[in-house]
Amino acid sequence: MGVAEGTWRCSDAGAVIAERLALILDIQADEWWEHVSYPMLEEVRRQLRAVVHLIERSKRSVIYSDFTDEVGVTVEIDLPGTGGALVSLSLIPI
Repeated sequence: MGVAEGTWRCSDAGAVIAERLALILDIQADEWWEHVSYPMLEEVRRQLRAVVHLIERSKRSVIYSDFTDEVGVTVEIDLPGTGGALVSLSLIPI
């Protein structure tokens, strides 16, 4: 079940969801994430804050993960629009 198909707490949530439905559907596609920028992520965060609290707590599932990260070559990347922040990125050779 996708995020857009969840169960919502209040009856007027439909209008709030309808306003953001295109965004909710877009971010579920891999293509949206290919050229994502910091301002795009910030806008998504702001838009989703208005709807996340509407999901019924009983419908929220705990997600467990069990994986091992592999560390490759570390590269620093400048993130424009973040106040000069740099991120160290580990690249795993394929």
